[in-house]
Amino acid sequence: MKTQIVSNERGQAAILVVSVLAVFLVLGPAMLLVTGASRKGSVNQVNQTQAYYTADAGVEQLLAKAVAEPDWVKTTSMAAYSFIQDEPYPDTTPGNVIESVTVTKNTVYNDTIKNDVYELTITSIGTYRGSRRTLDVKALLYSPLDFTKGCWSGEASSFWNKGIIDSDVWSNENVTLKQNGAVVNGNVFAFGTVFLEENMSVGGNIEAHGEVTINNNAEANTVNKSSGWVKTKANIIVTGGNKKKILGDAWAAGTIDEEANVAGASHEGVDPGISFSLPSFPVLSQSDFHQSADYAYTGNQTFTSTELTGLDGIYFIDGNVSISGTYSGVATIFATGNVEITDDLKPANSGSSLALLSLGNITVDINAKVKGLFYSNDILHLNENVLLYGAAIARTIELDSNAEIHYEYDFIENIPPGVTWAVKITKWQEKYPVLP
Repeated sequence: MKTQIVSNERGQAAILVVSVLAVFLVLGPAMLLVTGASRKGSVNQVNQTQAYYTADAGVEQLLAKAVAEPDWVKTTSMAAYSFIQDEPYPDTTPGNVIESVTVTKNTVYNDTIKNDVYELTITSIGTYRGSRRTLDVKALLYSPLDFTKGCWSGEASSFWNKGIIDSDVWSNENVTLKQNGAVVNGNVFAFGTVFLEENMSVGGNIEAHGEVTINNNAEANTVNKSSGWVKTKANIIVTGGNKKKILGDAWAAGTIDEEANVAGASHEGVDPGISFSLPSFPVLSQSDFHQSADYAYTGNQTFTSTELTGLDGIYFIDGNVSISGTYSGVATIFATGNVEITDDLKPANSGSSLALLSLGNITVDINAKVKGLFYSNDILHLNENVLLYGAAIARTIELDSNAEIHYEYDFIENIPPGVTWAVKITKWQEKYPVLP
């Protein structure tokens, strides 16, 4: 009887083994198919991801060139431009190619004021071992501080008593030159009014959206003379004194008062064709400079030649700054408070450049000679006999008697950090996304 029980158990086990084997025989091929499909799908996903990274690399290469060479963007045609075509990426990876990167440039406008801001519409295609991804990107290229303007005020510029501005003068509002012989050797561009009187002179052209007044022996076009002009979308008033006030032509959308004071042709009541470009006055971000700073200080700071030796990077000061001496290196000093330049401030050599940025006022003391790039979110005030070499941007610029501003491009060639061209992404998406 015992033998019979064992025999039955063995028979049941054999049936179970056969059943399990039958299940495996039926499901095995299906499981292999599922595993193969899963593996194939995984490989395809890896390839798609790599193709996306390759398309991304094409965009990054174009944006890097735009920031490093903004003149390339400025001169690029408005039509679609082929930046990359069938370029392996990286070179050592077979089947990984930036198929194409094309860019179209548009100039961006802000209300009635033309901005030096360029919108780049970019299409980048990346391929990897048969997979293909396309990115559509829009980016704005802009300069936080365009020191190439030379002398730029956001609200008003006032030049007094034998001052000299060896530069163009730009203003988002008004420009005033008065009292005994201040000279602008370049052009004057203003979205507000321009007022000249008492022996003041502008060597180049004057273009303004507001009224232009030239009084009491003041003159325009003293350098370019008959080839120059005064243009306004309002009126021109030229009175007083005993000589011609405008040596070139005069164009006014309104009236021209005392046309006899215009040496060239007068064009009254016609569109003057003003086309100069000027962005809104730049307002710097305290938090951005704090985050990007290489060195940060809390409280008021004093910089002399000792502290100004071997400068490198961005210096953030949460307070006021007193500064003078000789600096070496390329750097930016950003102050949340006021800046006072107490004496001469100059570079040690031609390779040194300093940008001095203030959210408050910048004041340069009497007789100081300063060299660099200067920005004030409020008032830049040059006291008597101050000589400034480089470039100046301020909400309001004030020059006392015999103060001078001389534009020097050398400081822009050695551009300090934080004030160069930047990119802002406004759109980044796939043209044909893999997933809905």
